[in-house]
Amino acid sequence: MQQLVISKDDFLLIMKNIKEQKDKVKQLNKALSNMCDGFMIFDSENKYLQSLLLSLSRIFHIEPNSECNSIEWYLFEEHEDNSHLMFLNDYTVNINNDSLLYELLVAEFETNANHDEKALQNFFKKHGYKTINSEE
Repeated sequence: MQQLVISKDDFLLIMKNIKEQKDKVKQLNKALSNMCDGFMIFDSENKYLQSLLLSLSRIFHIEPNSECNSIEWYLFEEHEDNSHLMFLNDYTVNINNDSLLYELLVAEFETNANHDEKALQNFFKKHGYKTINSEE
């Protein structure tokens, strides 16, 4: 049985740092846009971020740059209210904080690395998620 090699605290710190850097880049891009003629984007091909996301994907046994990469989806498909609705295994899931994302990633890790389908089912049940076709 494979074990995860990153603690929740380390993961949460990484996510906090990524979000803080994203905010800084967003502010800089806004300033560049105000000062320059045309469309300016700073840090669009950040190799440090790409490498970090690749490393996190490998840790959690997720295919990098795939549509099923929950980490990238969470970071880049943001909404103003911080809701992150996704459809996973016939469930509608709202991952609205880093801690919940970590729980989902652990469940996905156990499912993928250890071929344990119960891990995701337990995650859905624990958080009260219903299947897409559920009438409840």
